[in-house]
Amino acid sequence: FYGEWYYVEYGVLNWNYTDLTYFYGDWYYVENGKVNFNATTLDYFYGEWYYVENGKVNFNATTLCYFYGEWYYVENGKVNFNATTLCYFYGDWYYVENGKVNFNTTTLFYFYDNWYYVEYGKVNFSATTLVYYNDVWYYVENGVLNWNSDTLVYFYDNWYYTYGGTVA
Repeated sequence: FYGEWYYVEYGVLNWNYTDLTYFYGDWYYVENGKVNFNATTLDYFYGEWYYVENGKVNFNATTLCYFYGEWYYVENGKVNFNATTLCYFYGDWYYVENGKVNFNTTTLFYFYDNWYYVEYGKVNFSATTLVYYNDVWYYVENGVLNWNSDTLVYFYDNWYYTYGGTVA
């Protein structure tokens, strides 16, 4: 009606309905009885959290979504609470732990054949430093562990020799 889509239940507009609804092959996000085509959010529906983008569930999305103060990891249109991974989002790589971005973490993380330096929940590609991880000091160059290192590194007022990615 007038370019809007409404939620009708048993022949009556239901202005109180806010949830997903299935219509002609797609799942739409209804808010207060009307499809909200501007909504990009998460919606809990029958035991799963779905990613809504522009008013429809996007089952192809693998992304991050900000929802009530947290950043959640979406995989194939649903929040994956079991995921511990890196996720590329608007130009940066973020560290996801148990389905949420962990901004309190500084660590090394193995992802697609490389070890990356994560600082406060985001890969820091400008970092060239030493990192203590699992009782070993590693040499990180441009945010990636450098297994071919053979160099001196100045770190906290001292010089250290690195070889093969670790402090020798």
